[in-house]
Amino acid sequence: MGNIEAEYRTIEYEASDYPVRVDFEELEVNAYKNTEAAVLKYDAIIVLIVNNGVLRVTSGNRGFNVEAGQGIIINRLIPFKILLVSNENCGFYSVAFSERFVCPEGDLYEKYAREFVEAEDLSLIQLQEKNLRDDAIIDGINRVIAVNLIKKKGYELVTRGILCNIWMLLYEYASEDEVDSTADSLSSRDDARVRAACDYISEHYGDMLTLDDIADHIHLSPSECCRCFKRVLFKTPIEFLMEYRVFSAARILFKDPKAADSMSELSFITGFNNPSYFNKVFKRYMQCTPTRYRRMIKEDPEQAERLYITMQEGVTLL
Repeated sequence: MGNIEAEYRTIEYEASDYPVRVDFEELEVNAYKNTEAAVLKYDAIIVLIVNNGVLRVTSGNRGFNVEAGQGIIINRLIPFKILLVSNENCGFYSVAFSERFVCPEGDLYEKYAREFVEAEDLSLIQLQEKNLRDDAIIDGINRVIAVNLIKKKGYELVTRGILCNIWMLLYEYASEDEVDSTADSLSSRDDARVRAACDYISEHYGDMLTLDDIADHIHLSPSECCRCFKRVLFKTPIEFLMEYRVFSAARILFKDPKAADSMSELSFITGFNNPSYFNKVFKRYMQCTPTRYRRMIKEDPEQAERLYITMQEGVTLL
């Protein structure tokens, strides 16, 4: 950044006890000039997820191009600059949060937060599709975005839980130099197994799959299959299966609202044998019922598309 002094900005949170903010911004080529981009810094962790176009984020001598579906984490008090690198508009979500929301003062902060926020080599962390850890962070951030757009009762607690899971993945970045080659080998093997299992689920989600079926496909015991998923995605195989089924139902509704004659039919098409349970699980992930989502597609197509894209990115990055 040369000798250009960064412009310090504070985040205006909706409440002092909820230091989380989600925004969407569209940079238009005709109106946005890279040479006028300000150097900024915030007293917060900033995560950017690109929705369309290509964004370049630079800090000091480091810079990354962030494409649609990818993201970048900007550490607290790190001066950075945002640039456009293509002749098209770029839309992106920003999620700002305080690390003290997940790691309060005291031993927890000293043990799990200080090392990360003070690490100079972690000023920028690019999130790509290169490994399942990055995918899991992007998935989590997309969930935070969806939950904070809809703001269903209890969304603050849901957000905190998601951010805690994400923080453990970030903590791994700070501690990565301590991981030996054996652990790297285990991580690589876990990635491959989980990818194979997720591919299998994406092909057979409409069937009556069981944990045994998924474990057998990757030649593991059911218990080891669960541990493998937990290490990589922080969720069980069945949780991922439910998530993929909900995404598939949302995809059917979004692409062709008339594809299913009833919600009962849609539930069976996507692997649920109980329409009531289907409604419950769909609402857990989409923050609304299938019937409400189909109505939203007509009444508020922009919001419906954002929810769909968020869900899509969460499961298809795998």
